[in-house]
Amino acid sequence: MFLAHIFHHANHLPARRKKTDYYEHAYKNPHRADPKRGIDTRLIFLLCGVSGLVAVCYWLFFSGAFSVTSLEVLNAQSIDPGKIELLVKTELGRKKLFTIPYGASLFFVDSRRIEQAILREFTVKKVDVRPALPHRLIIDLEERIPRYIVKGSQGEDDYAADDEGIALGPAVLGEQQLLWIITAPAILSATTGSAVFPRSTLSFLNALEASSAHIRQGYRIQEVDLTRMLLHDIAVKTSEQWFILMSDALDTDLQLLNVDRALAEMKDERKVIQYIDVRILTKIFYK
Repeated sequence: MFLAHIFHHANHLPARRKKTDYYEHAYKNPHRADPKRGIDTRLIFLLCGVSGLVAVCYWLFFSGAFSVTSLEVLNAQSIDPGKIELLVKTELGRKKLFTIPYGASLFFVDSRRIEQAILREFTVKKVDVRPALPHRLIIDLEERIPRYIVKGSQGEDDYAADDEGIALGPAVLGEQQLLWIITAPAILSATTGSAVFPRSTLSFLNALEASSAHIRQGYRIQEVDLTRMLLHDIAVKTSEQWFILMSDALDTDLQLLNVDRALAEMKDERKVIQYIDVRILTKIFYK
């Protein structure tokens, strides 16, 4: 009876009420943003960012603030700088993506394209094209310098060639005193910009030039006759009008060293010498 009375009393107790938050609608946490307001803010920031990016791109590429207005050609000696500038302006006027000229902005300039165009049109060894803010394009040239006057054994015209054996055009009067005169059995090509010598001939001439820097007896090399090169028989005329008979199959340093030794032994006889033959390294012949 007692337990029944307790359960009966518990069932008739009033239910506990949930505590009411009277500030739920009035208070808003500042760290919790309104979802609708957050979407609008992100959209505004996105539009502002896109607008800023478009404005910067327009300023860099299309506004003309960095358009190419000045060309500077460096180290042009025998080449007319005006011709270089005309070619570069033609390349800058070409359209990029069919609408935008390459010269509209320094950031559009295709330096390699311009370098290749200059190498095709002019006999230069090297060219470097680089932009310089805000409007300048610098073209730095390394011209090919004449080193040889090439005479063909078949009566061809004389041509100037550089140390790489590249034809530079007809020889200019007065250059013969400064350059080596090469008599070749055959000229590969007299076209400007083409190779004049075979690779083997050029290798020998380069070796001979390097060795001539160590000559101690005061003479200079003026002419090289290569018409009998296939027989390894080469005649080199010196500034003292006598000849060196040498071979392209032997070391040029050792051959010119033997010439120095022969001249040191001859002393007073040097004035009437006709030739020195060093085609055998162990023996020296002279007359």
